[in-house]
Formats: sequence, structure tokens, C-alpha cells
Amino acid sequence: MKKQRISDDVLNEVIKSIFFISVFTILLVIGFFMLKGSSVSIITELVHIPVFIYIPFIISILAGISMLICKFKCKLELIPKIAFIAFVILVTYYWIALSSTSAVAVRRSKALNVVEEAAKLENVFPPQINKVNFIKKDSVERPFTVFGKLSYEENFEYEEKAEDTSKILNLIHQEVVCFENTPLLNEDRLINFLKANFKSNMYFGSYIENEDIISGEINNIKYQYVFKRIYEESVFNYDYCYSLLMYNENAVLAISNYYLLNDDFEFDPLANIRQVADITKDIFIK
Repeated sequence: MKKQRISDDVLNEVIKSIFFISVFTILLVIGFFMLKGSSVSIITELVHIPVFIYIPFIISILAGISMLICKFKCKLELIPKIAFIAFVILVTYYWIALSSTSAVAVRRSKALNVVEEAAKLENVFPPQINKVNFIKKDSVERPFTVFGKLSYEENFEYEEKAEDTSKILNLIHQEVVCFENTPLLNEDRLINFLKANFKSNMYFGSYIENEDIISGEINNIKYQYVFKRIYEESVFNYDYCYSLLMYNENAVLAISNYYLLNDDFEFDPLANIRQVADITKDIFIK
């Protein structure tokens, strides 16, 4: 049987096919390392990488395997068709993903307004803290939506605006994370991730023990919280850690606070949890 010779046209198409797949593979690898090398972000780990890296990578691998099988089992003319179809699928997927996942759309999200309200200083801290003249010093915000569901993460810092700088300024560091359920998010992994965050919470990891984590349920919302107070004799101030995790089948919300204050104060975590649950009922009770 005479061996079929590959025409120059087919060979050119095969080269183009390999080029299509190679370009996407290189972009995926670069994107993966860029995301991995970026600042620590729950959204990056649990949303960006699955949406923009893993799923397209799987599509590329399937296309590559199909082309390899065709090299031995099918007509070689099918290889460029497979590559072109894979290319169109990837372009279409990215177009749908980018249009369905947007930071701009979050600004119109009712859930975002609810989360921002729940995280306000006056809704988290007792009145004596609110009397301090705090200003927002630094803020890193990562709003994101996946098919209309809120994914939100923010890290920010408040610093006392004081004339007398001879004393240690009052400071508050806050982390806010909220996810409405999405088909692309592993809820159990997220909750376990946030639970583990209690043990390594900002500046307080070595002070938090398992018995410090209090669990309960309110209005069909499960919660866990830590409230820890430490007096630093060396600098004559108080360090506080208050972290709250609330979750059910509709949403997951975590508000973690570390504050360094000149004065002691009394704080009732359960009263605050009731207040936050009331403010956020629209995202937890659908």
C-alpha cells in the first residue's frame, strides 16, 4: 500500500494548529504564574485561577490529546479542524467568562452594599471606639462577580487622626470576605480556608487556641468567632482580635479585625453577631 504524502497545504495547517494551541498554553502558564505570584487573595485562589486558568487549561489539554490521537488514527486533515474548533471554543469561553465576571457589575450589587454596611466601624465596634477620629489610611479591594454572584474581598486600615503624635496611635486593620454561592466555588474549601484563618489571624496566630473559637447558630446562619484581648505592658496599650465567620447555603461572610488601642473597652461579640446577622439577612436568607 502506497504511503500517503502530506501536502504542503496540510502541513501548513498542522503548523498553524500547533501554533494556536501553543499560544494558548503559553498564555495559560504565564497567567498561572502571574496569579500565583500576586498578593495573597482568596478570590485569586478560589475564583480567578479556576475560571481563567484551570478550565481553559483543560480545554487545551483535550484539544491536544484529540490532535495526538488523530495523528495516528484519523486523517491528518482533521488536525487543523480540531485546533480551529479548540481555538474558537477558548475565545468564546474567555469572552463569556469576562462578560459574566466583572468587577464593575459588583458596584450595582445589593449584596455588596449589605456587606459594606455590616463592615462599617460603627456596626462592628463599640461606641467608645467610634469616638476616636479614625481615617481610612490604606485599602486594597477585590470586588468580583461570577454569573451575578458576589465575590468580594477587602483589606484596609484605619489610623487615628491625632494632633499628639507622642503617644501610640489607635489603629484598626480589617479584612472582609464575602461570597454568594456560585457553581464554580467549592463552598466547603472556602469555609475550611476561613476557619483556618482564625488560627493565623493577623498578628494573633500564636495567641489563638481551639478553645478560643466559639461556634453557634442564629437565624439559620452558622457562625464562629474569636475575641481576644492582650495588654502589652511594654508599650502600654491593648491589642484586640475580633474575627467573625458566618455562613449557610446561601452565602459566606468573614470580617476579621485587629486593633491596637490606648484604652481598654468592653465588647459583647454575641450582640455584634446579632446586629451583623440583621444587616446581612438579605444575602443569607433568600
